[in-house]
Amino acid sequence: MGVVLLFSGVSLNNVMTNRVRLDAQLLRDRGHETIIVDLTQPFELPDPSSLDLIIGYQGWGHDIKTSDQSLYVEQARCPFIVTLGDHPIHHAARVLACPSNTVFCVSSRNQIAFLRDILQVRTDIRLLPSSMSDGGETCLAGSLERDIDTLVVGQVTSPEVFLAGHKLPDALEATVREYVERAQRDPSADPVFDYMKSGYQRVLSLAGNQQAALGVGRLVDLMTRHAFRWAMVETLRSLPVTFVGDDWQKLERRLSDAFFSLPSAPYRGLPSIYARSKLCLNLHAPHFDFHERILDGMTQSTAVATPQTEWLSESFCFGEEILALPANPKDVPSWLERVHDDPAKLAQIGERGREAAINRFSCHAPVDLFLDVLSEEPQRSSTAHMTRSKDQAADLAWATT
Repeated sequence: MGVVLLFSGVSLNNVMTNRVRLDAQLLRDRGHETIIVDLTQPFELPDPSSLDLIIGYQGWGHDIKTSDQSLYVEQARCPFIVTLGDHPIHHAARVLACPSNTVFCVSSRNQIAFLRDILQVRTDIRLLPSSMSDGGETCLAGSLERDIDTLVVGQVTSPEVFLAGHKLPDALEATVREYVERAQRDPSADPVFDYMKSGYQRVLSLAGNQQAALGVGRLVDLMTRHAFRWAMVETLRSLPVTFVGDDWQKLERRLSDAFFSLPSAPYRGLPSIYARSKLCLNLHAPHFDFHERILDGMTQSTAVATPQTEWLSESFCFGEEILALPANPKDVPSWLERVHDDPAKLAQIGERGREAAINRFSCHAPVDLFLDVLSEEPQRSSTAHMTRSKDQAADLAWATT
């Protein structure tokens, strides 16, 4: 059994820090010794040679240096797993700074392609299984009345207000708008991939530095998500939909509004809200591919509707375990009416969705992947040694010619 070091840091609503604790417990349950290093507090690090695996969620710990200024995670000479739940553009500088023993674990195929083709990552990349949060198997459904017909969880921001808040130079703002408009014509395509392929160099020459050019890429991603969500919201607000989030309570009301709002809930308080809902809408743009909010709703036997993607179609049976949210917001009102006209079918989809989530997306799935990486380490070390030997031989041949 091995020694696993897990780095913990700052995360919104403690979602990632909760995940660190959960994974550490699951690893201990399987007989591994675990060490959690909280980077938000003064810390001491174990001897790197004593470690068999290091996990840096969001790349935490990648830049820690030892007294001789070498990277701690590289000195360990074991796999350094970096999990990226969000789009890699938000961690690009961190990704590019990671050493050669890094194994990137990302949440969609689009993100694998982005790392390989755009950031030119040449280390190992794995598909990180999405999983239920905080163990997630506990179902509150049945103990609570389902008094919410349609639920939307999460904040909302007008894309115009969001972009104006960044006070970009006109040329950079025009670039962001250009790629958001392109994404609206093909919602399933990754707009950041598009920007990095055809707009990055242009912005780099305008801005003069890599950080600013990558920053525009991050804004393209966020603006595209805001624009997709806002378009849906403009339709949904005139329907009896319940939104969860402080933004909704601050939203200026229109005469046509028919929505209800609940204040933001702590992350651990969300399961009880899902359990009260008959249907939960996931308003993430299709290019994002998979969001764990889908599983959070399914865990509570709540029917979930989300934009249909190729990967989700491989993971779930649409119409039986999950519902396809119409791509055009104008089609949503009539679709919602049809869905709610058959409450028995909706409840059945909720039950089947829960069963699918538990069977295919257990909280153990990420740990299974981590241990697969650990079990491959002897082979990895041998391969790395052979590669280094060949490189050294090539260097020697070059030096003697």
